[in-house]
Amino acid sequence: MAEQKLLLGLVFLALMSCSWCLGPEKNIVFYMHDIVSKPNSTATVVAGVKGTSSNLLGFGTVLVIDDLLTEKPDRSSTVEYNGSTLEIQGTDPFMQSSEKEVSVVGGTGKLRYARGYAIITLQSSSGLDGNIKFNTTFCIG
Repeated sequence: MAEQKLLLGLVFLALMSCSWCLGPEKNIVFYMHDIVSKPNSTATVVAGVKGTSSNLLGFGTVLVIDDLLTEKPDRSSTVEYNGSTLEIQGTDPFMQSSEKEVSVVGGTGKLRYARGYAIITLQSSSGLDGNIKFNTTFCIG
C-alpha cells in the first residue's frame, strides 16, 4: 500500500514537472524605444549610491522608465495589449552581451499572472538611447 502511494506521488510530480504552463502559453514580440538623452528622456534616475545619482550605469542606480512599446521596430506601430502591464525582472543586459534572458514575473489586464521568460536583444543604439527587442514566452494563469 505504501509503495502504491509513493508510486502515485512520483507519477503526480512527474506530470506536474512536464508542464510548467497551466494556462495558455503566449509568445509576444515587442520593441522598447529607450530614450535617455535629454531633453526628451523617457528614463529618470530616482535613487543611487551616494555621489552617483546622476550616473545611469552606476551600481545601485534605480531608474523609472516610461518607454514607448511597439509591435514592430518602427515607432509608429502599436501594441495589442495597451492598458496591460508585463513585469520583467533582471539586470541591465547590455553591459555584458547584446542578448540576455530575464524573468517574466507578473502582469495585469490581459496579461494578469504572467510567468515565463524574455530574450532581450539590442536592435540599434545611439549613445545611451536604444531600440530593444523583447521576445517573451509566458503562461497566464
